Amino acid sequence: MKIRARRFTALPYIISTLKNTPPTDDCIVWPFGTNSKGYGSISIGNGKRDYVHRIACAIANGPIPEGLDVLHSCDNPPCFNPRHLKPGACEDNILDASLKGRMTHRDGEGRNKHTNQLRESIRTTYAHISSPKLALILGIPASSIRNIRNRIYAGPKRKKKVYSPEIVELVTITKRDVSSYILCDQLNMPASSIRNLRNRAREKATA
Repeated sequence: MKIRARRFTALPYIISTLKNTPPTDDCIVWPFGTNSKGYGSISIGNGKRDYVHRIACAIANGPIPEGLDVLHSCDNPPCFNPRHLKPGACEDNILDASLKGRMTHRDGEGRNKHTNQLRESIRTTYAHISSPKLALILGIPASSIRNIRNRIYAGPKRKKKVYSPEIVELVTITKRDVSSYILCDQLNMPASSIRNLRNRAREKATA
């Protein structure tokens, strides 16, 4: 069970841990509460909060330039080892996450699918970046970014039904004079599919 960080002990804990922990390439993991993305977060007064890894980076390397994020080389959100942290532009952070596969994954048909983390980041963290610019960084269409921001999602593509040559011949030749509404019950297939097969046969015959 995680321990909730107290306001008056959190910052001294960070300073003490960084001071007393021997230099290591292993992660130094924040043992207290984290946000939904796994990052340690503490109060810094006046109703404001900041990320633990940002504070650790600033303690070790000096103030973080305004507008820059802090990137994890270890890709471990609760880690606050300064050796794993470096300031970087928001675009660098997005590209780093994309290259590490946190933003998209491939489905069974090889198409890119956007993760929930990517959708949330596009709407919040990266909301200030224009769709065309973000599209260049992530390598996805700007239209997809606009759809995500507008919460417009395309449903899964329906696979085209392929009928056997025997069914096609039966529908278009042998019983072409039988109503599609009658034939659909006999063949257990949609009447619209019967009409489509017949239309394609007529188009092919007149081509």
